[in-house]
Amino acid sequence: MPIPGSSAELSHQGREFLQFAAQANKTEMAMADLAEARSQNVTVKGMSQTMIPDYGQNYAQVQLIALTHWFALDASLNLVNHRAVNRLTKANDQEFDKDYTTLMIKDHVHAIKRFDKAAARMDAADLKRYALSTLPTLRKHLEQAEIAARSAGVDDATISSILKGLPSEATERGSSVNLN
Repeated sequence: MPIPGSSAELSHQGREFLQFAAQANKTEMAMADLAEARSQNVTVKGMSQTMIPDYGQNYAQVQLIALTHWFALDASLNLVNHRAVNRLTKANDQEFDKDYTTLMIKDHVHAIKRFDKAAARMDAADLKRYALSTLPTLRKHLEQAEIAARSAGVDDATISSILKGLPSEATERGSSVNLN
């Protein structure tokens, strides 16, 4: 018989979402640290300074949820995220701000889609609440990334093409979420 709150009680979908959330937070913190050190643009630097504490707090929430379910999160970045950070590390100084802000828009669109889906479909109430409560921060960061990208010289057509398929904010308002 599983221990109450153990990972055995957490669905595969729940474990996968926790691992995704942990990886996303750690990756965004690593990239924001890079941007804080390398950015030549005050708007981009300001965005990264906002994201570092936000993602630190968010990662702490993910760790707490994992702990309550006796679920071990990966200690380091997975291969895909490690490569993404390395590519950004190798970006030349003239293109760094464009590369970083474009990546932030892409990452936040992807995260919003995953968190929106989790908020609507997750069985575990704590994961559903976490996903739902994180969506407004993700959307705020996406708006900041759009502003920073424009400031860094990313054209509106590129930004618009990345934003296609972004879910509406209806889930965040709770219209399709049952937290019981």
